[in-house]
Amino acid sequence: MKMKLEEILKSDKFTKYIVAAGLIGIALLFFSSMETSHKPEKEKEIQTESEYIICMENKLEEMLSFTDGAGKTKIMITLENGVEYKYAAEERNSFDEARDIKNHENESVQKRDSKESNYIVIDGQNGREALVERKIQPKIRGVAVLCEGGDDPVIKNEIIQIVTTVLDIPSTKVSVSKIKSE
Repeated sequence: MKMKLEEILKSDKFTKYIVAAGLIGIALLFFSSMETSHKPEKEKEIQTESEYIICMENKLEEMLSFTDGAGKTKIMITLENGVEYKYAAEERNSFDEARDIKNHENESVQKRDSKESNYIVIDGQNGREALVERKIQPKIRGVAVLCEGGDDPVIKNEIIQIVTTVLDIPSTKVSVSKIKSE
């Protein structure tokens, strides 16, 4: 039996099977790594005010393009402020009270409050950075909508309704006009 096993291991046929199995294994590993690299990534997080504006304008423009009668649409959004960050912090409060008793009627009290805050720092992609607790998106100052149907009062009202609902702003911050004909 030992000799038969040695013959099989030394044969060219066995070597070819081993090499083929190895190549198939490598190919499977290669294809599985390619498949995971082409999986859709999470939507990129918006970092700057200009990226935020462009993203919001594009989404709103796309939505309004499906509104019957709006036609070709251009959007401009202005902001009141930029992106605000609230950083996680550790707070320590201390309270001291000292009494100086001179007599029963004349008592003086000294109180001292102190508060100490330290930001929580973590290792980030660009070195050590403060831990962001909350990101507050900018407030929208106003929206200008230019569209082919902007002179029709019904379409104008419908566009104002859509913009105010989507962006949660009052109608006084939305302007709708007819786009210039080319």
